[in-house]
Amino acid sequence: MKKKSKSESLIGLVANSLAQSSAFVYVDGKADTGLFAKIFSLCRRFGREDDLLVINYMVGTLRADLKRDKKLSNTLNPFANATADALSELITSLLPSGGSSDGIWKDRASSYMAALIKALVGLRDEGKLLLDVSVIRSYFQLEKTIELSKSTDLDPKYTAGLRAYVLNLPGYQEGKTTIESTVYEQHGYVSMQFSPCFGMLSDTYGHIMQTQLADCDFNDIVLNSRCLAVLLPA
Repeated sequence: MKKKSKSESLIGLVANSLAQSSAFVYVDGKADTGLFAKIFSLCRRFGREDDLLVINYMVGTLRADLKRDKKLSNTLNPFANATADALSELITSLLPSGGSSDGIWKDRASSYMAALIKALVGLRDEGKLLLDVSVIRSYFQLEKTIELSKSTDLDPKYTAGLRAYVLNLPGYQEGKTTIESTVYEQHGYVSMQFSPCFGMLSDTYGHIMQTQLADCDFNDIVLNSRCLAVLLPA
């Protein structure tokens, strides 16, 4: 079946869903510029345009950071309510695959991220922090990681993993006023594993992800029958 025929068939399913007063989540991995216009027209036809949300990754050559009259996309923040385990797996899945030598650092990076996320989610769940991708990236700084591992605002069960990570960093000595360069170097090897993916999420797709209170909440989308279109570049 040709791409156009497949797209039109899927649009037909969207129309059928709207005709039955239902909703849809439409994710197009090779979206074109006309897709959203078709979906919006259908939602307008059935009086559902206020229920329509779009997550638009197709920024192309546009500067997404500039203020403009019309939004490029609705916002999405999966870090606002997901569990620590789910977020750790999500972030780790974004790590690039490498050779056997990179695998060692990838494993250490995965352990660090799991420990960091657990502590940050603990703060979030206790109402002490609004969590988003930029907040997580800010804690990659060694000083902030150490400070969080010693936090007295959290139950030790949230910080135990991060505490173990810090204490096992080569060259780190508890109680010293200065931190040796070896510690910065070792932590840098770990945190740099996440630099590309967090740079993409915070900068390239900052118009979507860099928010603490997002437009799109999947609990709301499912329970209240919202319409969601996700536009991905080829």
